[in-house]
Amino acid sequence: MPEFFANTPPDLLSDLTKDPEQQLAELAKFARRPVPERDQRVYSITFITGPETWTATVGKELRGVQARARTRNGRRVTGEETLHSSSKVLAIFAGSPYLVVTDSKPLSRGSRIN
Repeated sequence: MPEFFANTPPDLLSDLTKDPEQQLAELAKFARRPVPERDQRVYSITFITGPETWTATVGKELRGVQARARTRNGRRVTGEETLHSSSKVLAIFAGSPYLVVTDSKPLSRGSRIN
């Protein structure tokens, strides 16, 4: 597991010369969450939102799948569609709900994942 992914967008962090711990502290402040202890940091989570299942892993783009069901020749055929996002995960903060910080602009602050 990486110590912390430090490739953050300039508009989110004021100084990219900071060490990873300082960057994590700034992301925690942005997210309004405490800085987690090293042994309590979340590297990856999988969550369900509607019909989609997403995986967020620090340092990687969000990845997901969606179950699909179709009728073909009178038979029901099921499968999965791979979902892509160019949003890179910068940090994941535990809580209720968990908070995933990405390098993309938020749709709205405080959106919940069901």
